[in-house]
Amino acid sequence: MKFHCKIKNLNAYLLVLHNGIFDQKSIRHFAPPKGVEITPTIPPPCPPPAGDISTDRISAPAETGNFRIEIAPNTIVEKPLQLINIIDTAEPLDVIHTFEIVVGQGSSLSLIHCDESLNQVENTIQSNISIQLKSHSTLHYYNLQNINNHSTLNNETVVKQHEHSHLTSHTYTLNGKILNKHQTIDFSEEFANADVQGLYLLDKNQECLHRIRLNHNFSNGRSNQLFKGILDDSAKAFFEGHIFVAKDAQKTEAIQNNKNILLTDKANVQTHPFLEIYADDVKCSHGATIGQMDESALFYLRTRGISEKQAKTLLMYAFANDVVRNVHLESLREYLENIIKRRLNGENITCEDCVFSYEKHAINKKTYK
Repeated sequence: MKFHCKIKNLNAYLLVLHNGIFDQKSIRHFAPPKGVEITPTIPPPCPPPAGDISTDRISAPAETGNFRIEIAPNTIVEKPLQLINIIDTAEPLDVIHTFEIVVGQGSSLSLIHCDESLNQVENTIQSNISIQLKSHSTLHYYNLQNINNHSTLNNETVVKQHEHSHLTSHTYTLNGKILNKHQTIDFSEEFANADVQGLYLLDKNQECLHRIRLNHNFSNGRSNQLFKGILDDSAKAFFEGHIFVAKDAQKTEAIQNNKNILLTDKANVQTHPFLEIYADDVKCSHGATIGQMDESALFYLRTRGISEKQAKTLLMYAFANDVVRNVHLESLREYLENIIKRRLNGENITCEDCVFSYEKHAINKKTYK
């Protein structure tokens, strides 16, 4: 099998998971620079999934699709690492992945994590991600969620940050039946910094949940959260943000915002920002808004000869761009700008024609529309 990323000008190290299996060809071609080590791991066997999942569903072997990436101290990884998790089966599939990422002291890494599907059957993907940022290290983590309308994606991310470490975490929820993202970020030493942002674009009966807990356990920590959503049809979104500031975490600065636009009366958002503060020398704030399109701005654009559809698209794109413009990789930012414009125009974005081509066999594009 061969994958070709269609993010223009993205020069990245590529790792591929195909149907829950770590593609050995991609790891042979990985050729990481000095100071970057990737090791497949074998977690303990998992018990059968609970609930009403049928026993005849395909399950990936427990020993595949799991790995550890470790960046040695004082290593600047010039090119981003792109992890593509692709599902393409004729039968329903349940997979569980465990990723461990360690960024050494004084090191820097950009990681692009793409969850994709080429089929139209019901799949369940569970990704468990553990991240450690050693002192004075930096991680830019971008998660693109773009699966079919029958599938569920669960992402559990736990981050531990040491002194003067910096995390940038962006989640782009573009398509899927149910998409859940749980993030827990622990500041385990002073002067840690986290910028956590997300954008979700939902329609039909799609649902997503973003649950973020950010623990300021030590002083002089800085965090910023910005999540935005645009919902059409009968889509539903849930946002739960919890900022915890310990008693001794003085000089903490923490900001949290969740903003949503509902395009129909049937769309629904529940947002629960929450501050739990035990220190007295802090700067903390939170906010949440749920509204509809700005009628005055829409009227202004219409008076300038812009059609109603174009005017709505422009306003939605401007709303979404507050998140996208903060992507530090130019090629990825341009790709996201393009795919978001297409998504807002009502196009059914598929990974075959937008993200990467799958060349194992010929694909009839009509199958995925």
